[in-house]
Amino acid sequence: AGKSSPIISLHDQLVSAGKVKAIIKDTDLDETIKEILAYLKQTKSLLVFDKTETHDETADAQDFHFFLGQIFERTKDVHVLITSHQSIGLSPLLNVGESVYKLGPLNLKNTVKLFAFHCPHLHSARERKALLEELASHAVMNPLAEDDEDLEKMKSMLGGGVPAKTFALAYEITADEFEALKSKGKEHQDGKEQVDAKEEDGIDSSAS
Repeated sequence: AGKSSPIISLHDQLVSAGKVKAIIKDTDLDETIKEILAYLKQTKSLLVFDKTETHDETADAQDFHFFLGQIFERTKDVHVLITSHQSIGLSPLLNVGESVYKLGPLNLKNTVKLFAFHCPHLHSARERKALLEELASHAVMNPLAEDDEDLEKMKSMLGGGVPAKTFALAYEITADEFEALKSKGKEHQDGKEQVDAKEEDGIDSSAS
């Protein structure tokens, strides 16, 4: 299995957490799986494997299917959550089938919240809340506004509602780019407030 193998990655995380012992380089994969299973048998766990489609059509994919079969066959209290662009086809495994949930992109509110949580230019809950108000307050107050062209552009700038892209952008954005992003959000908010004020004036004039 390659270094990017989800099996090796899981074992490395367990080693870091002090749950299993480090293995010698080039140890047989079966031995690595045995170590992981020995630990999992003693726990109630949820294992999360992200973007498994990156291993499609590789030896790692075959090893991963075998590994999942071992988990379901030899443990009782372990659940597995897998994210992928397509079904990974677990039906051949022993007494195991997939429950598939199709997920769309995050809305603007949750995109901004995810960005704010990971962005190093924000240092407190107050600052994160202020950013949410600056970038997404109109969408929060009016969910139908998600179709607004300017809000769609804002979400696109923050990764288009794809968590992995938003996560990466939060860490990569420079201080100047971050300030520019806030300025765009403020411009949009000010513009919406002016439109709302004009509409209210129109309603008052009609009523009088």
